[in-house]
Amino acid sequence: MEIISYIYCIGNFVLNNYYNIKSKIFFIDTMRANNSKYILLKFYILYYTQLLYKFMPIKLPPLINNVQYNLISFTITNGKIKRNIIYKNITLYNIVSNIMKINIEHPNLFDENEIVLVKKVPVLDVYYMDNIKKVSIKNIISTYADKNKNHTHNSIKNIFEIENINTNKIYVTFLKLIKKIEKEYDMSETDYHVSDIFDL
Repeated sequence: MEIISYIYCIGNFVLNNYYNIKSKIFFIDTMRANNSKYILLKFYILYYTQLLYKFMPIKLPPLINNVQYNLISFTITNGKIKRNIIYKNITLYNIVSNIMKINIEHPNLFDENEIVLVKKVPVLDVYYMDNIKKVSIKNIISTYADKNKNHTHNSIKNIFEIENINTNKIYVTFLKLIKKIEKEYDMSETDYHVSDIFDL
């Protein structure tokens, strides 16, 4: 049993270091934009080209056209925790500039308790109606949770566009004391931020 424990500890140590090193080089896990291929590859080419520019005596021409995207969603990671962010009406060059300003090691960017802290009351479910069937989207919505509203484009409408969800109304079921309550959100009237759903 002791040998198995040692193997387990060594394995965990190796994996933790692997993910830690990988997240410093490839810290964007996924990136999506409407009707755009290879956007993650383009991002990394631009990012590391910009880093090289700092050490180059001359300025090189851009390698990729500076296209503006309506919506871009990406997942940033520190090797353990992932954080989903949406940008609206932005170019890859501007995203690279914004990413360079983000301190990936900052503890507030990857707070393990963030989705718990954002809730004043326990949220049981977030769903929409597809004909007469309930479709739960709590897991999708919660991955974009932002207690500080630092990412202003993490709105429900933008999340739905990125995730290809077509509905104007969602319902949130939560507990208040011991009572189960359901609240309706009509997005044809208001563009709710994701924190509005969890910070009831």
